[in-house]
Amino acid sequence: MKKLINNKLPALVASAVALLSLAAQGAHEANNKAAMDGEGTIATGKAIVNYVKGKDTWNASVLVKDLPEGVYFFVVRANTPGGIGEYQPVCMLESDGKGNASGSASQFDLGGFHEGLIVDMDGNVLISGFFERRGGNREG
Repeated sequence: MKKLINNKLPALVASAVALLSLAAQGAHEANNKAAMDGEGTIATGKAIVNYVKGKDTWNASVLVKDLPEGVYFFVVRANTPGGIGEYQPVCMLESDGKGNASGSASQFDLGGFHEGLIVDMDGNVLISGFFERRGGNREG
């Protein structure tokens, strides 16, 4: 019996992870993805911001490569009728000395947004990118 369980354990774990992944995806109303880059820098990044339906919160993650060593912020810029809106901070990230930085945040609220940016401690934009929406629209 113990051998049978040990043989089936990897398959059971894989099945459980797949089911949890599907459940998590089903909870998201929309996937908002942005590829980020900038002029005069080799840094690049990817960001995902998702609205979690039923919990009325947001989840976000960002991964950046080739950043100079330092502390940065991942922010989104709000949509406004006049064009450029205010920064809405999402999370802080720190470059690991090899140029890699990542960060995430969950259970926060955002207004409308269309652009993701990595900014330094002085508010200078290093890289940015526009979000593409896949999925439904937030209701309410």
